[in-house]
Amino acid sequence: MNPRVEFAALPRPVRSVPLPGGGSVYVRDLTIAELRAVDRAAEKLPEGERGLGWVLRLVAAALALPDGSPAFDPPADEAAGADQAAEVERYFGHAQLRVIAEAAVPSREDQKKS
Repeated sequence: MNPRVEFAALPRPVRSVPLPGGGSVYVRDLTIAELRAVDRAAEKLPEGERGLGWVLRLVAAALALPDGSPAFDPPADEAAGADQAAEVERYFGHAQLRVIAEAAVPSREDQKKS
């Protein structure tokens, strides 16, 4: 079998993340390639929109179903990425986005705790 196919089939850790105000979502670990894609997409945004745009795209990439599969398909183009970001922005408030983004990309201090 092709090693790339085998690597892609490896399960990714997924965890439930409690949200401020109640409820929870599932977040999956992202690959370096996925993080780079989020960075590239955010770089194309106007200067004043990059921070929030990066967070929205990161959350869209990290949200998962309970089985670990992504909640959103990888965006095929910038328009699809913008649509996903808009959908994420509709459903989550600032505090919730922050918690999800921190779960998707934990700090070194958070990693040491676990």
